[in-house]
Amino acid sequence: MRARDLDGQRLTTELRDRLHGHACARCGGRGKLRPAGYAYVRMRGGRHGYPVGVCGGCPTWGAQ
Repeated sequence: MRARDLDGQRLTTELRDRLHGHACARCGGRGKLRPAGYAYVRMRGGRHGYPVGVCGGCPTWGAQ
């Protein structure tokens, strides 16, 4: 995922897995995840933030 708001109407299954903590927010891996901040999705009423995680091999900072 990139450092920008995601469009809630265009979320793929892969992005939903990343937003719900089932996969690494950066690489999509399904190993043990650690906290990595929030990803934001634009919705009709504004923005919704999801706490996301990354696997051990991915950094927790900066845009991918």
